[in-house]
Amino acid sequence: MTKTEQHEAFLARQEEDNKRRKANLEKILKGRIIAFDFDGTITERNEYPKIGTLRQGMDECINTLYEHGAEIIIWTCRALHPENEEVHNTCYLEMLGFLAHHGIKYHQINKNTIPLGTNPGPKIYACLYVDDKGLYFNKNCNGASLWCDIIDHFKKF
Repeated sequence: MTKTEQHEAFLARQEEDNKRRKANLEKILKGRIIAFDFDGTITERNEYPKIGTLRQGMDECINTLYEHGAEIIIWTCRALHPENEEVHNTCYLEMLGFLAHHGIKYHQINKNTIPLGTNPGPKIYACLYVDDKGLYFNKNCNGASLWCDIIDHFKKF
């Protein structure tokens, strides 16, 4: 086998491995609902009503989960208020701009992705909640380490 043929065989094996890994991730994540808190989780710090800086790699983490079949909910106290409270509505719209600016993909904001009966109330249903106030949240984490933790969590089930 020539060096070129060896290289081509190596690339073909690598491509097959990547396809197998992707299929495995999709099997693990398909239909999993993951709720991400906005202030202090997607962003570095909770600076409400201001928006902090993006936590390193969080955009890649969320988008990778999204692209592999997880359903993403942004879970936040920044919400449109029917009373049209200017400060709250402005904060919500600024958050939407932040998510769009960083290309963060999601399915819903403060809404369930599946129907929960006739009167479900405001509680968000998810398989996993990622929140800086959570028991095991590492404030020094970045998106890459969080991505690994989430995949490891779902591999157990």
